[in-house]
Amino acid sequence: MIFYFFSMTGLCFLLCATTNAEPFSVRNFHPLQQIHGLPDGGYEVRTREPGNYYAGVVIHYSNYFTTDAASNEKVLLDGESQHTILHLQCGLTERLQWGLSIPYIVHRGGTLDGFINDWHRWFGLSTGGRNKVSKDMYQVVYERNGDLLINNRQQTQGLGDIRLQAAWQWLDDVLIHASLKLPTGNEDALLGSGSADVSTWVSGCYRGTCFERALITHARIGSIYMRPGPILPKYQRDFAGFAGISSSFAYNKTFALVAQVDAHTALYRDSALVQTGSYSAALSFGGSFRLDGDWRLNVGLTEDLHVNASPDIGFHLEVSTLF
Repeated sequence: MIFYFFSMTGLCFLLCATTNAEPFSVRNFHPLQQIHGLPDGGYEVRTREPGNYYAGVVIHYSNYFTTDAASNEKVLLDGESQHTILHLQCGLTERLQWGLSIPYIVHRGGTLDGFINDWHRWFGLSTGGRNKVSKDMYQVVYERNGDLLINNRQQTQGLGDIRLQAAWQWLDDVLIHASLKLPTGNEDALLGSGSADVSTWVSGCYRGTCFERALITHARIGSIYMRPGPILPKYQRDFAGFAGISSSFAYNKTFALVAQVDAHTALYRDSALVQTGSYSAALSFGGSFRLDGDWRLNVGLTEDLHVNASPDIGFHLEVSTLF
């Protein structure tokens, strides 16, 4: 609870100041949630200039352990995932841009389990039972009505679901986005959902002043349509909503503190378990460094605000540039 108190206190402070730091490119990386078409970030409010390119590489480590049971279902999620994502964007016209995201995913045992156990102990947080099981295991298991629907225990890696993106400048500092997720990842290994998803959302920002500092708060809200796929097809929802808010505090011209909250509604139906049948909310916080030229480095941590609906903790690194 102490950790969450300081996190939320910091977020409230950050909402009163900002810089031009970029929001984090994150989504829910829980193994049964990350396969669907939730956008990575998507907070941009201006299209790229025609012929100008943006390139970014995201590396996100997620560590998770959660287990629960209801009257007719059981779930066990224990492991660690690494998402390495290449983002490309280019302006086509003054009001239109295209984009592409190519992920490479590794699912494996929790190599950070010992550190996470110590982290929870240091800050007085519940371990959720992770300290009572073997470390460095990878297990994604879901049982419903006595049927074992998912039973992944082998570490795996490979190409994930590629996303095609477009954005249109609707108003000043307001973009309309669309994304098509292609079924390029192996669904049996939880590298993809085995189906195409379509996401649409609107992003904008508020520019003002607070305590004699520039105030810019980015926000986005949208929905996702998920075509039926082979993973829990009877329980996958057709539609879900998502939203987020991000703000940053300029310490100086080269460094800014960033805080961000991302949430989405349940992606599966008829489930009494938080891991599959509930909304998700996660807090990301860290720093944004402006390097030489148009290079930028973002470093941060992600913590689950709604426990068990997203990974316990995530370590985030992204490097981007314009050319």
